[in-house]
Amino acid sequence: MRGSYSVPIAPTSAQTGIGRLLPGLVLLGGTTALRPPTVSISIFVLLCAAVLLALPLAETRRATRTPFWALAFSLAVLLLLRIAAGAPLGGYYFLQMSAVVMIYGASLVLLRDDRSRFISLLVGVSVGSACLALLSSYGTLRWNLQDAVKYGAGVPVLFLVLALLVRRGVKQVWIHGLLFTVALAALFLNFRSLALVAVGSVLVLVARGRVGRHSFARFAGSVVLALVCYTLLTQMIERGIFGDVLARRHAAQAALGPSALLGGRTEFPLSIAVISAKPLLGWGDLGSVPGSIIGRASTLADSLGYASPEAYMQYWFTPAGGISLHSMVFESWASQGILGVAVPVFVFFAAGNILLRWPASDAMLPIAIVMALQVVWDLLFSPWQAGTAVFSGMLLALWALRPMADRDILLHGRGSEGWPRKTPRGISALSVQ
Repeated sequence: MRGSYSVPIAPTSAQTGIGRLLPGLVLLGGTTALRPPTVSISIFVLLCAAVLLALPLAETRRATRTPFWALAFSLAVLLLLRIAAGAPLGGYYFLQMSAVVMIYGASLVLLRDDRSRFISLLVGVSVGSACLALLSSYGTLRWNLQDAVKYGAGVPVLFLVLALLVRRGVKQVWIHGLLFTVALAALFLNFRSLALVAVGSVLVLVARGRVGRHSFARFAGSVVLALVCYTLLTQMIERGIFGDVLARRHAAQAALGPSALLGGRTEFPLSIAVISAKPLLGWGDLGSVPGSIIGRASTLADSLGYASPEAYMQYWFTPAGGISLHSMVFESWASQGILGVAVPVFVFFAAGNILLRWPASDAMLPIAIVMALQVVWDLLFSPWQAGTAVFSGMLLALWALRPMADRDILLHGRGSEGWPRKTPRGISALSVQ
């Protein structure tokens, strides 16, 4: 696949109705910057809940509407079971999972199989989320650029730039260059997870090229490139090229656990112990987990090869005294039980479906790959928060648009090798009804 992607997303001037709606979607997404002080979800989520009232009237495919109703039903049953048992609701996690479903449902009404609408909404969400992160941290005693980027603004800004570049139809080489630049900048800012997502996205984009005579060579080359990148970046981190802070942290985490990855996420043994004690109904409120479970988790950590309890237990507790599992999947399962984990598991499925099946010639592929990898990381290694909830919901909206990408490629025709022919500039897939 050379040059730019062969299936564009830009609407034509004849689509005046869509043109009028796009600024409104940008403004709607921008409401992610607004959040009442006492509520852990943004105004954007509340507006999505209002839009849901129109879902029964929306013309959406059964394949995307049915999972929404299934997720909504599981949350309703979970809520009723908690109320009937008189158990604590664990409101924070329940609210964040509900936010994901609300955004997904509202997208079925607003986007209507239109990828230009998704780009507009993503621009607004990215700007709003970045502004919220900057405004929330600005003025605090510990505020600095590194914390602002790492704890909120970095990922939304990446999505914003990607959305604008994809909207303009830039060549693939610029997308790859952007992602490598983001990876290097993230390492200097001690933001290793974003660097991992950026480099991984480039490797997936290379491996996901068109299937043909050179497909195996491309896949093998991407695997070799991944090993080379891992080796070089690890050595550069250890030698302090990206700063002494990152080098010391990498060394400390490597010494703390059986591997650098598990050393950076010491909550894994705690999560296993907490979930295994109540796998079906969960604890409701993680603050109710007794000390005996903590002791069982410590024993498990010792058996896995973690360092002394004094070293890893400091990451197990929040400043308020509760426990921290630092994983959307584990937090949902531990607090809400097997029904509560349905939402993050479905988001995980949607991300995997996008990674494996999004058409390689589609212009949305870079956004799809980056968002899928970022959300997978958040599901496994990040706690529930406003940003992860919003972008998990946006991922489900993107997943709902994948069949349209398949349709556009069919409408553009296929060449002798079964791949889409090049589309003339200025011709949009969205103009074919």
